[in-house]
Amino acid sequence: MIEHRHFLKKLAYDQCHSLRARVANILGALELLDAEPKNDDAMNLITLIKAEANLLDLALKKSISESVQKNQALESKDHEIPVNL
Repeated sequence: MIEHRHFLKKLAYDQCHSLRARVANILGALELLDAEPKNDDAMNLITLIKAEANLLDLALKKSISESVQKNQALESKDHEIPVNL
């Protein structure tokens, strides 16, 4: 159980700091590209990449939230006092 909790904490950290940082970098680079004049094909490609990066960001946020909630549930379960009837 402790190993599982450690895994969930590490997963949430990795998702939050490593993966989301990369997505933020991609979105930032796209904002810079978006400010420059370009042809229609380039604009369409930037729009597509932006949309996919935003969807990835949302999926990561959801996964992080679920990992944190699961870890909190496991921790609160560990602190429950067993009742013997």
